[in-house]
Amino acid sequence: MTHRSRPGSLVISLVLLASLAIPPAAVAAEEASQPEPARLVRAARMIDPASGEVTAPAAVLVRGETIEALDPETAPAEIPADAEVIDLGDLTLLPGLIDAHTHLTYQVDEALTPTDTFKYGYSPYSAAASRALIGAADARKTLEAGFTTVRDLGAWGFSDVTLDRVIEAGILPGPDIVPAGHVLTVTGGPCNQTLADPRTFDGGPEHGIADTPDEIIEAVRYQARYGAEVIKVCLGGTFDEEDLALIVEIAHRAKLPVAAHVLEPEDLEVAVAAGVDSIEHLALVTDETLEQIKEKKIALVPTMEVMLHYPLEKLPPEWRERIVREAPHHKETVKKAVAMGILVAAGSDAAEIPHGENVRELEALVEAGMTPLQALRAATVAAAQVLRLEDRARIAPGLRADLIAVDGDPLTDVGALRRVRFVMKAGEVFTSPGTAPPR
Repeated sequence: MTHRSRPGSLVISLVLLASLAIPPAAVAAEEASQPEPARLVRAARMIDPASGEVTAPAAVLVRGETIEALDPETAPAEIPADAEVIDLGDLTLLPGLIDAHTHLTYQVDEALTPTDTFKYGYSPYSAAASRALIGAADARKTLEAGFTTVRDLGAWGFSDVTLDRVIEAGILPGPDIVPAGHVLTVTGGPCNQTLADPRTFDGGPEHGIADTPDEIIEAVRYQARYGAEVIKVCLGGTFDEEDLALIVEIAHRAKLPVAAHVLEPEDLEVAVAAGVDSIEHLALVTDETLEQIKEKKIALVPTMEVMLHYPLEKLPPEWRERIVREAPHHKETVKKAVAMGILVAAGSDAAEIPHGENVRELEALVEAGMTPLQALRAATVAAAQVLRLEDRARIAPGLRADLIAVDGDPLTDVGALRRVRFVMKAGEVFTSPGTAPPR
C-alpha cells in the first residue's frame, strides 16, 4: 500500500515530536500548579449540627472538592478574583445529609413474599444490571433530597457496588454509597435473597447464604472481595452467638464493620454479645442491654419511620398488632439511648419508604423524642461516625464540600429539610435555586 502524506503532516509530526520531549514530570507539575475552581457560597444563615451554633449571614469558600474557608468576606484577599459567587438568599446552609440505612436498588412497591417473586430474589428486574439501573433513578432522587452520602445495606448481585462506582466516576448523579453487597443469612432464613423455588435459583456463600463456619468465612470474604464496605447480617432464627462472633471476627480482620438486622429481643442480645458495630431497626430492649450497648460503643440505627409508620395493610395480622403494641417502647428506647450518650444515627430503610422521602426518618426521630437538632445530628455527624467517614458532615475548613440549603429553619421545624433548594456534593453543584437538576 502506498503511503500518502496529507498537507501539513510534516508540521504536525514536528509538533508531536516536540511535545514528546517534555518530561512527564514537568507536565504533571504544570497541571498541579493550575488552581482548582473556587466558589463562594452565601446564605442567610448556616447551622453547625455538632454544636447547634447558627452563623448569620454565612459565607463558605469552596475550592475544588474542599471547604477552604468560612466567612472569607471578612478578609476579602482570601477570595480569588475569578471565584464563582453562589448567592442563596434567605436560605439555611447545612452539611449534606447522610442516610445510614437504605436499599437504593429496590422499590417500595415490590412484592414481599416468595410466592410473589420475592422482593430480594429473582424477579424480572433482578439481574444486577437491572438493579443498578433502578438504583440509578433512586440515587438521583436521594441526592436531590439533600442526602449526599448513604449506606446501602443489602443489594442483589453487587448492584450497590456497581452503582457506587458509576456515581464516583461522574457518569450518573447520586450520593456516595457505602455498599454491603449481599446480606448474610442462612438457607431459608429472613433476608434470603433467593426464590423459594430451587429450580429457579439456589444461592450460596457468594450470595450471602451461609450454614456452616466455613461458609460463613467464605460469605464474608466474598462480599469484601467484590466491594462491600460493611457486612450486613440478618438475625431472626439464623446465627447463634458463636456464628455471629465469627462473622464479626472475619469482618473486623478485613477492617469492615458489621451491621445487624434485629427485630427480636433474643437476637438483640446475641448481636450485642457478639460485638456487632450497629443495630439496625429495634427490638424490645432492657436497660441492662442498653448499658451493654453503651459500654461496647455499638451504634443504634432505629429506622423509626418504618418502626412507627409502616403501612399495616402490608403486614400479616400478628405483625400489625405487634407494631402498634411495641411502638411506644421503641420511642422510649430512642429517648433513653440519646440521654445515655449512645450513638444514634438516622437510617430511613428506603425502599421501605419511597426514595427521596428520606427526611421522614428525621421527622420520626423527633416524634420519638429527639429535638430537631438531635435529629439533624443523627443524619450528619452521628451517621458519619457510623459510616467511618471523617471528611464530611460538618461545614469546616479542610472537610469535603457537601453542602445543602433549605427553605426555613430546621432547628424549629425539622420539616424544613423537605424543602431542599441547593445541593453541592464534593464541590459540584447538582441543584440550585432557579435551575433544574442536571440530566
